[in-house]
Amino acid sequence: MKPLIDKNSFLILLSLVVISMAWRPFFLGFYSDDYNLIIEVVNKGYTRYELFESLLYKFANRPLYGVNAFLLIPILGDSAIAWHSFSVVFSFLIAFVLLKICRIFNKSKLDSKLVIYSSLWILLPINFGFLSWPTCIMGLPVVLWYLLSFYYLIRNNKIVIKDVVLSLFFYMLCIFTYESFYFQFIPMLGACFIYKQNFYKDKIYIKVGLLFFLLQALAIIFNRTVTTGGKKSFDADFIINRILAAINNPEYLIQASIPILFIIGSSIYVFFLYKKNKVNNNISNDQLMIINFIIGIIISICIYLSVGYSIRPFGLGSRTAICFSIFISFILFFIARIIFNKDEMLKIKHLVIPILLSFSVFWQGFNWASSKNIQEEVLNEIPIDKISNIYNSLILCLVPNFAGDVLIFEDIWSLNPAILNKYKIIENNRLNFLPHKNEGFRSSHSVLSKNTHQFITIRSGHESSILHAENIYIWNYYTKKLYHVDKEITIDAQSDLTKLDLGLEAI
Repeated sequence: MKPLIDKNSFLILLSLVVISMAWRPFFLGFYSDDYNLIIEVVNKGYTRYELFESLLYKFANRPLYGVNAFLLIPILGDSAIAWHSFSVVFSFLIAFVLLKICRIFNKSKLDSKLVIYSSLWILLPINFGFLSWPTCIMGLPVVLWYLLSFYYLIRNNKIVIKDVVLSLFFYMLCIFTYESFYFQFIPMLGACFIYKQNFYKDKIYIKVGLLFFLLQALAIIFNRTVTTGGKKSFDADFIINRILAAINNPEYLIQASIPILFIIGSSIYVFFLYKKNKVNNNISNDQLMIINFIIGIIISICIYLSVGYSIRPFGLGSRTAICFSIFISFILFFIARIIFNKDEMLKIKHLVIPILLSFSVFWQGFNWASSKNIQEEVLNEIPIDKISNIYNSLILCLVPNFAGDVLIFEDIWSLNPAILNKYKIIENNRLNFLPHKNEGFRSSHSVLSKNTHQFITIRSGHESSILHAENIYIWNYYTKKLYHVDKEITIDAQSDLTKLDLGLEAI
């Protein structure tokens, strides 16, 4: 029986996983939405039925994401080590299938240098966020479903009905898990056009393409008609606000420009191939496949932009790269095939890109680990002895928002459940803990009176909001002081919180 993968390929893949991921369960934790989607749910002790009902409501528009959460939350619970260990194991499985697909493209053979390049998915810096954020780890199986769909469609030289059925099945799992993969059957069909011997015969490409299109249409109709879940819709005003906000925020503009620069660079590459083909009528299959996967990336970018998302490839925003990171991996593989086609030996030049990517992984890992540590410090410094005597109030917390590109505490849905889970003594005090947005894209002014808090966003397209409470308090993590607000005050965004004079008397 032919082995699934040769020993050398397996060892290279395993080594890359160990180097880039094995340390993560011990240094990374929970972030942002994790506190209300995982920690709060576990803390409330839902029954299996209550958990299913809650997740069905939250993820009705992407039901298999909810199924993943329903299966994983009871098993992994509130253990950060368990969630990140699951990510390591599943990332290995994903890279393994990606390696098998690359071996098909390489006529069932892979030398050491091509194994390294086909495994670079693990090292891509744009992947770090969705491989390290438990909320996204819930949806990580979607990457495997997509690759399995791709594998079954391309694994034989000719189209086989059984392969098409299996491919459709896994693509169904994929698009009912996450909308990022909508219309990504197109690069799959593109690969068939390039590699399949009988894809043109009897208009097979029309029949297969129609099946995928009908399945995609069914998923879109379901997504648009379901009444619950975090459904995204086209909003021209929101998109315009995001563009203006990006212009006002140079750091965000740099990240948001990356996909634009990619499209420009890709267009130049395609034009170069067009001119080359016009001269000598010679474009290789490898070059065609690069174009094919560029199309997949553009599809993914357009899907996000259509609902007002800006593509942020680092930090928590890297979840927007969950789809096209696969295509970047394939593109790197085909570039390696073109460049190193006549170079059989593994030399130092073949390791330059993997080494640079490894540095990027550890650089990002430092920010994610820092975020976890700062979160723990913030929670430990809460003056619980004083707060336990407060009821029916809003407490504005002046806390760090970011560690590099990674969120620390940036909104109420992370800070509030984090505090209430740690200090169960105040769970019935009817308190809300809101962080002041002092850093990053959503930085805001806080305007407070005795009974209201208004945050006025100065950079993002989010609308300002007013919260009401019987009493308003401010806790400054940096000065370790708690204040009762008895007059109207304003805390500016990007102010120095370590030296902030509120003009209030500390409790």
